[in-house]
Amino acid sequence: MGANGNEWSPWAIPPGDVAGGDAPAAEPAPVNPADAPTAQHPVVPAAPPPIALPPAAPPPVPLAPAAPPAYGAPPPVAAPPPVFGPPGAPVAGGRRRTGLVLAAAGAALAVVAGVVAVVVLRGSGDGTPSSAAVQGPQSSAGAEPSGAGSPAAGGNRDIASPLPSASTPPAQLEPGFGLTAGQALRSANGKYTLTQQPDGNLVLADEAKRVQWSSQTSANPGATASLDRTGDFVVYAKSGTVLWRSSVNGQGALLQVRDDGTATITRADRQEVWSSKNERTRLYPGQALNTGQQRRSSDGRFILAQNADGNLVVTDAGKKVVWNAQTGGHQGAYTLMQSDGNLVVYGADKQPLWSSGTFGSSGAAAVLNTDGNLALTVGGKVVWGTATDGTTKLTAGQRLLAGQSRAAPNGQFTLLMQPDGNLVLQNAAKAVLWRSNTGGHPGASLRMQADGNLAVYEGGTGSTTALWSTKTTGRAATYLQVLDNGTVTLNTAAGQAVWKAP
Repeated sequence: MGANGNEWSPWAIPPGDVAGGDAPAAEPAPVNPADAPTAQHPVVPAAPPPIALPPAAPPPVPLAPAAPPAYGAPPPVAAPPPVFGPPGAPVAGGRRRTGLVLAAAGAALAVVAGVVAVVVLRGSGDGTPSSAAVQGPQSSAGAEPSGAGSPAAGGNRDIASPLPSASTPPAQLEPGFGLTAGQALRSANGKYTLTQQPDGNLVLADEAKRVQWSSQTSANPGATASLDRTGDFVVYAKSGTVLWRSSVNGQGALLQVRDDGTATITRADRQEVWSSKNERTRLYPGQALNTGQQRRSSDGRFILAQNADGNLVVTDAGKKVVWNAQTGGHQGAYTLMQSDGNLVVYGADKQPLWSSGTFGSSGAAAVLNTDGNLALTVGGKVVWGTATDGTTKLTAGQRLLAGQSRAAPNGQFTLLMQPDGNLVLQNAAKAVLWRSNTGGHPGASLRMQADGNLAVYEGGTGSTTALWSTKTTGRAATYLQVLDNGTVTLNTAAGQAVWKAP
């Protein structure tokens, strides 16, 4: 509950961030600049003399969407690729008609032979109307059947026509129609409006212009929003690239702005598959966070954000970091909630920098809870969370890349994957308590394999050369944990240790 008494605290967007208000603050566009250099860490040699290590990074995790080959065992099955490509990738789809004009002449309705003519303007890819067609009652509001059409020749697509100034914005949108800059949908009670702003941001606001939800796609003038014939609601850049999508897997049959201030997408049977209210706190399967985009807990106290430096971070109301993925130094990185259940941070080069290791949990969504825990849930069941797995554990399918770490709950001990390839356990004074003796292999990574083996691999995402392992293949280990007593253990799901160090 915000200070103004509203149930939902506005996004981090000024109150004027709606059509007709003050110019909205520009949100960073999804760009892919070259990776910034990663912060260097002191190196511990492969031999005994312990030396100081870098300040312990806030405890997070890393991994690729597919589990790496097992050391001493057959390669594990790779996880399926993301259903949707990286955000910003052009969408190969059919021609899109994204607008509807209801011809009005004052208060009179022209009725000819019992048929109300509906005029749909068709335009070229540059938005210039080129022809008009009159449709009779055989078509529903001018909409063509839902489904993907043939790719438009030359990449052209149908552009929505502006609504006449005398018209009242409709409350709903059907597949094949959309909103161009300045167009809007309005709830039946007239209190809430979903507007495609000229700056590219799609914004749901109340009568006082308080933002209830936005697509966070500003700084993209000329962007349009469309409920595609495929059933997905998408915000497209002027170039045709995807800036935001609802990712409802083709189930969308109707987009509606409701009287309670919620925008929803429902199936043909009217079952809800997406809502602006829920999206404030979660990433649906197939959705992504680009640079500058975020999600908030329902009480507004915690924020999950994709920072400009590439780091995925959870912060509290005081901007204190509660959890982070340790993926800083990778400008242009983005986070994708894959349809296979894996939450992955990708670099601008599309290489994985971190993942939850939860592929196989199809349909999982990422939800930021009021306690600051970022949890992956399927059917109400939590399969992974930052509070339980994100700081002290390395779970099956996850990895530690150079500079990434896990820490004991008391913060006194840290297991660090050094840039030189050495895996090191150190105390708060940065004295080395144990090492894998794999130094001299820059870029090496630690992998918690699905077969129960923990191994350090030579650098490279697809490397199959193991430098060290616990040799615990087949012993049912599912996670590594750093304990408050300064030991590292490899445990089964029941908590039984099958390996420990030192």
